[in-house]
Amino acid sequence: ANSVRLSEGSTLEFIGAKVTVDHKGGFKTVKGGAVLGEDGTIASVNIDIDMTSVYADDFPGSTKFVSHLKAEDFFFVQQHPTASFKSTKIEGNTITGIFDMRGVQKEISFDAIIANTEPYGLKAEFKINRKLWGIEYAGKADNLIKDDVAIIADLKFTK
Repeated sequence: ANSVRLSEGSTLEFIGAKVTVDHKGGFKTVKGGAVLGEDGTIASVNIDIDMTSVYADDFPGSTKFVSHLKAEDFFFVQQHPTASFKSTKIEGNTITGIFDMRGVQKEISFDAIIANTEPYGLKAEFKINRKLWGIEYAGKADNLIKDDVAIIADLKFTK
């Protein structure tokens, strides 16, 4: 089987929403690749996310916010420095796999725009419920954090 690796220009971002404001961020260091099936289309995908590379859009308090994201309330990077996604099946535009974050493995499925020719890639925007991975932090009573977090992936692969 042919494999392609994640290339520069790939982005993995998230939007965490509170009642009053959305915070956009992402991860600077993401590695991984995809395996091409016999027909030349993407058959599987695996991604490793360096959780310590989390960043957020600049706003007053963003440095504190990023520190909080790294702490036990959220990603707990000291104990869980890496998160990963490994697909278990790709059917049409739907990718299913195991997302491992904070030592918790959960199956997720999402729709993606998949580019099955050079340059290979996938784009997806979907939501996950952070509480499934043990991220229970509620926020302040007057500004609660929503359970659903948007994930925005724009992954490019090269041989």
